[in-house]
Amino acid sequence: MAAAAAAQTQTQASFRDIFQIRNAPFDADALKQATGISGWDKDFTYFEIEWTDGLYRIVLSYIQEHKVESMAVAGCNHSYRAMISKTLRHPLDTVKKLHDDKDEKKKKKGQYKHNTILPNLGLFRFVWKEEASGDTSSDGGNQSEEPSNQQPPRQHEFYALHQAIGAPQGDSVSLKKTLILFTKGRDKAPLMQTLLDFIVEEKKKETKNLPDRFNIYRFSSQQRMWRFSHKTYGRDVESVVLPQETKDLLLEDMDDFLSEENKAWYLKHGIPYKRCYLFYGVPGSGKTSLISVLASLHERSVGFLSPTDPEMSDDVLRSAIQNLPEKAIVVLEDVDALFTRDRQVQTRNSLTFSGLLNALDGVGSGMGQIFILSTNYRDRLDPALIRNGRVDLHVKFDYIQKREAAEMFRIFYEKSTKEQQQQFADNLYGMLAENKRVGKQTQISAATLQHFFIVYRKKSIEEAIKDVAKFVKKDVNTRQTEAQKREDDSALFYS
Repeated sequence: MAAAAAAQTQTQASFRDIFQIRNAPFDADALKQATGISGWDKDFTYFEIEWTDGLYRIVLSYIQEHKVESMAVAGCNHSYRAMISKTLRHPLDTVKKLHDDKDEKKKKKGQYKHNTILPNLGLFRFVWKEEASGDTSSDGGNQSEEPSNQQPPRQHEFYALHQAIGAPQGDSVSLKKTLILFTKGRDKAPLMQTLLDFIVEEKKKETKNLPDRFNIYRFSSQQRMWRFSHKTYGRDVESVVLPQETKDLLLEDMDDFLSEENKAWYLKHGIPYKRCYLFYGVPGSGKTSLISVLASLHERSVGFLSPTDPEMSDDVLRSAIQNLPEKAIVVLEDVDALFTRDRQVQTRNSLTFSGLLNALDGVGSGMGQIFILSTNYRDRLDPALIRNGRVDLHVKFDYIQKREAAEMFRIFYEKSTKEQQQQFADNLYGMLAENKRVGKQTQISAATLQHFFIVYRKKSIEEAIKDVAKFVKKDVNTRQTEAQKREDDSALFYS
């Protein structure tokens, strides 16, 4: 209790006072044993970066390239309780867009390598050479315009502790990684800030010509933590084949929600500043693709949360929402599988209907959150779950129409003419009209047609036009037979 009270006091304390009263989020004795250096919690300036912060992987990558010594630290990956409180905060809540050059000529196969080796757990020593010509340190000295008067680079020694910390959660242990930077001296916050600025700027230069990517996270119910999954490329809005009115409606709504003016309005009227969308409709119709567009446009990560997980409960869901990765779009998948329309439980976990509603209502959650509920069956959802005020916008994803099929052909066969694009669509929908006469499938999803383009990626324009009807007919008729069987089985439950 005393430690918690001290932590609350820190927000009002001076930078120097913080070092005198805070509980360090690391084991100073273990660091002393590894290095022979004492006073890690008293004589050093240190800065903690949580693994969900955009700086985490960028700084780790820099350390991997510039480390001069690696040391094992006893207990750096052991589970123990630690108070997470920062003495210094970088102004970047998350690293901003690091690459904005979209020159297609620079995206050729093999031109860019994205694999990054990151250091494992332990303590690392590295040296940063601060160029005098780019000096932004706290002495405020003016840079000389004469190259002959420039000072040689100044070397600064840093340590980095990469550790996994956590606490027991039932029968398991919930661990999360943190990175702590150290430099000798108690008043080196400006120097630490300058180092972080330098690392971010170097990363910008390195990734200037790379296509946009964003982080994917998945929530582990058992460990009660968000886990980084991978980075993925964003999608250009024009590459997603949906009715233009659908795209315009969603993009304009999210732009408006994230505006400063709109945020101030929510706060003024005491309304939770969050937005919730329902993406519903047929499988393979572009839900995930549009989420990728939104994440890329608004420089957000995406966190996938499976409420049907066997370990999910009200407390676990609340913890997930309260500890979201920064600037994340939260996707709750397959919400129709949780409860029937009369709120009967369909899963084997302990999540309750009220617990789900509280999470969507923003109870105990942060600011500016964006939720996306995804389902193939809106009619199976309890009306209370998707009422106005809880779900702000319903976005339907349907089978593609003839115009959209022609547009997909244009995207995949860029050299095709308008006449060829129309002929492709005519052949495809002529087959679907024939299917209708014999009681077969008459509609197709974007995923079905995309599968055709993948298979025919090395075929000519003429071959694709000629074969599309035969290929898709076989595919959709097979899928219809399988879907009918699943529907019959499902009807037994919902009847």
